[in-house]
Amino acid sequence: MEIKPSYDGIDPSELTREDFDIITQNEKQITITYDWLKQDRYAAQPVLDYLYLGPTSAIRNHDSLREQGITMLMIVRDSRMPASSHNADQAARQLGLPVEYVRVQGGDISDLVQSLPGIIGLINRHMLSVYRDAQQSATDRRPGGEEGGGGGGGEGGGHGPAAAAAHSQRRRGKVLITCDSGLYYSPTITAAYLMSMYGQTLLSAVDFVGKQGRGCVFDQKAKLTLRSWQMLIRPRPMTEQRHLQWVKQRVKQDKQDRQDKQDRQDTPEVRRQVVAKEKSPSFDHTDPETPRERGNTGNAKGGSVHGS
Repeated sequence: MEIKPSYDGIDPSELTREDFDIITQNEKQITITYDWLKQDRYAAQPVLDYLYLGPTSAIRNHDSLREQGITMLMIVRDSRMPASSHNADQAARQLGLPVEYVRVQGGDISDLVQSLPGIIGLINRHMLSVYRDAQQSATDRRPGGEEGGGGGGGEGGGHGPAAAAAHSQRRRGKVLITCDSGLYYSPTITAAYLMSMYGQTLLSAVDFVGKQGRGCVFDQKAKLTLRSWQMLIRPRPMTEQRHLQWVKQRVKQDKQDRQDKQDRQDTPEVRRQVVAKEKSPSFDHTDPETPRERGNTGNAKGGSVHGS
């Protein structure tokens, strides 16, 4: 199964097309097929090449976080539990990773609907921040920090904008979304992200995430939450599309109405009626201010018409 980035449902005021392409790199994502081991259940698993999910306990494995290149931790927790995670805070200190906490009110997954825009915004802003920091770092390493430049040597095989782009490509942001089990809240958020950034439907997003993260649980409440999210992110482009279709149909109908009216006015029967009216003795071309002369003048003019 493969999916591709889709800008169709994105609000340009929230995320520009350029930033969207930086985040997704406009690359398709493919489900990975491999043999699962029991211990994989407790590790962070990639869903996209920059988005991982897993249980919060996976954060303890600092070596794995380094190897995978994780640059941000997002911890989803029931609001009735402690506000922070000791493991996450420890990883943040030792690895220098930013940590974001998402609180689910009363453990009710439907509460996530109102939080999803902010959650997706956090992920995207982090991806852009890492990209721009990498670009700036590559620029600063060039002699004199000048634009352009050339020559070989050093990591990346040279200097200049191409080298900066290559460096920012290598230093790409990667976000790990976790919840206590890694099977409920975090997969639901990941599916919502696919629906927003990759134009997936509820069913296709759930299918994709389920193939990447074995054991994910999408119960009725989770699916209703994602359905609500789907209704929130789809109306704007659909409304615009329907309005455009309505405008096109209206223009086409108006054009047809004008043509029909013109055709009705140009039939032989209509022309005969016009000629007959002009030849009628009562057809008056005179000034209405001279009623006494109207009859004679009208007849005279009528005679000239008859003679033609």
